[in-house]
Amino acid sequence: MRSLFIAVFLTLVIFISSTLSAKEKPAVKKMPETNNTIETKNTDSYNKDVKSYSKAIELNPNDVSAYISRGKAWDEKGEYGKAIKDYSKALELKPNYAEVYNSRGTAWNKKGDNDKAISDFNKAIPLTPNFAGAYYGRGMAFNSKGLYYQAIADYNRAIKINPDFERAYNQRGISWYNKKKFERSIADYNKALEIDPKFAAAYFNRGLAWGEKEDYDKAIKDFDKALEIDPLSADAYVQRGMALGLKNNYKQAVKDFTKAIEINPNHAEAYFNRSLAWKELENSEKSLADSSRAEALDSHYAAASHEDEHEEKTNEDKKTGLKISNEAKTLLNKGIVLNKQGQYDLAIEEYNKVLKINPDFASAYFYKGLAMYNKRETQKALDYFKKALDLDPGNSSYKRVVSSLDKNLKKPAE
Repeated sequence: MRSLFIAVFLTLVIFISSTLSAKEKPAVKKMPETNNTIETKNTDSYNKDVKSYSKAIELNPNDVSAYISRGKAWDEKGEYGKAIKDYSKALELKPNYAEVYNSRGTAWNKKGDNDKAISDFNKAIPLTPNFAGAYYGRGMAFNSKGLYYQAIADYNRAIKINPDFERAYNQRGISWYNKKKFERSIADYNKALEIDPKFAAAYFNRGLAWGEKEDYDKAIKDFDKALEIDPLSADAYVQRGMALGLKNNYKQAVKDFTKAIEINPNHAEAYFNRSLAWKELENSEKSLADSSRAEALDSHYAAASHEDEHEEKTNEDKKTGLKISNEAKTLLNKGIVLNKQGQYDLAIEEYNKVLKINPDFASAYFYKGLAMYNKRETQKALDYFKKALDLDPGNSSYKRVVSSLDKNLKKPAE
């Protein structure tokens, strides 16, 4: 679906410098990992709760339950720092309270401080050894740290304690997904949906797994189900649009990306993918507008926005006579996006798929070299850059990259 491009050397340098500091992170599931019941309380209700519990604390500064309840209200409002402060006060008044350690650990999880979350879950578990929620929470923190097998072990414990814990199955599926064990991942999503057929996140995540297995029809069906349950999920529209694009149904893909943008006008990924779909539909004006909007919202899309199809066409088609399939183009650009996200190993997998289809595709070697460079495997990167140059000896960008990297490797260590 995504159109093909070659980065000029200046873009490459900017891209390398910006991605070297990126920490490789697990694949992110964007649909909320919750049971998909309709939220009945609004912000005003939580504000009233906070005021009510604050009044109770004012009357009795040692009211543990009031601190816990206010902490939960803050948590529901997304004020995790304030929630943690209240949970900490409750623990100060009543140490060894497993439930509160668990609540504070969950709040740390939501703030993205996985180490502090794990510390709190570690305190909760010995106090209540059969606390399925604490194992589940610690598993989520381990998964966020990329410790997938440790996460799976904790989900196993949670499920052993509570065999109907559908969210634990869903999260274990995510960890299996991150280990690229897609069959196991799908089996866990199946189990979650057996327990709760209205679990939108499980449909969404299973759709992602089917996509990795390149079964786009099944992926689309799962995104359909997710949207049937949660029609306001912009991410589900984006993912379904991408699956439709991979089936060359660009017009329908545009409709899905447009719907995602209607729901979330600042959804950079939706603009970026719609720009690529417009390009396939030969509407360059709309493609440029969307790519510019994606770049403005998220600088990660900057390199992809500055495509130079003329250079690519000259170098690959006219000089070498190599015909590049749409599938290879799609896989290449999927790898490019993964590379920008810091998911270098996953990007390399996509480039390998491209090379299996077109073994003499210089761009695939070039971007594979870039992913290796970002993994700090400089010699391997240079080898792939040289391979790209061998296949396309007239490409000035490749020449400059090879020359610069070769000189750096030959410098004596300081």
